[in-house]
Amino acid sequence: MSGETNSLFGKGNLAIHILHINSGRTVSFKAFLTQFQETFASSYEEQYFVMHPEPIRKWKSTVRSINLGWKIVARDTAEAENNLRKISSLTSFLYGEQVQRSAGGMSFFSPKVGGSPIFRVKLMNLMTDSILGGGGESGILGYIEGFTYTMNLDQPFFNKESDGLLEKLLRKDTNLQGKAPGLIYPQLVDASFTFYPVHEKTPAWINHNFSIPRFPYGVAPVAQLPKGKTTLTDGQKDLLREDAGDKDPAVLPPEPGLTEGQTNLSAEYQAAAKEAAILESLHRQNPDLE
Repeated sequence: MSGETNSLFGKGNLAIHILHINSGRTVSFKAFLTQFQETFASSYEEQYFVMHPEPIRKWKSTVRSINLGWKIVARDTAEAENNLRKISSLTSFLYGEQVQRSAGGMSFFSPKVGGSPIFRVKLMNLMTDSILGGGGESGILGYIEGFTYTMNLDQPFFNKESDGLLEKLLRKDTNLQGKAPGLIYPQLVDASFTFYPVHEKTPAWINHNFSIPRFPYGVAPVAQLPKGKTTLTDGQKDLLREDAGDKDPAVLPPEPGLTEGQTNLSAEYQAAAKEAAILESLHRQNPDLE
């Protein structure tokens, strides 16, 4: 099992990559996920008007947060020791930068302006910058809060001294006096943190198109015709062609009742356009129809 997970981890497919921007150092863990919860919390400002008991709400912000949990597992002493090194590294990444200064003939260290810890976290396509390429550098920029890890006491701990004792016992070496376990390494650790992404490009709707393609999971969104609208923008057509598998729109069969431009869409969206055209016709015939 460890060999299989090492193979997948080595290819970067099933790994959590954490790049510490301040130092340029990276730690990576096998992605034995126990939790992945993403929240988009929208907040609004309320305004009350005379004769209106309910408020008018004006959008203020949408804050994205990700709660990530995973298990850190070790097969042997070497991997357990390496896991503890990774945990120690991530723990050190959570502290800010300082610079050396001097005043009054004394030298001292003080916090660096702009030296707060900041990260890029990459988890396959679940935590990624869809604009960049592969690897840890394509992760989401943001802040880590509340890194918590629990050493599972129901599982045994490894230590190098015990490994040596076992070898001597197998050789029936009885000279074991004064031997005691030294450093110990947990076999299983449960870890978690909350991540607050910082969007390097502002998410927004501009001219009926979203500003960040393939947001947030690296897949093209499903583009749908608005009710009563039978034409698409060039950007929406491009997305539809991607959803159709990048097929040449010219080879798609025309659908009766559609305009020339609508025949360039995939069959699914031709049906949506045709339905919109029928509804529009019904509304013209029956203005009071809901």
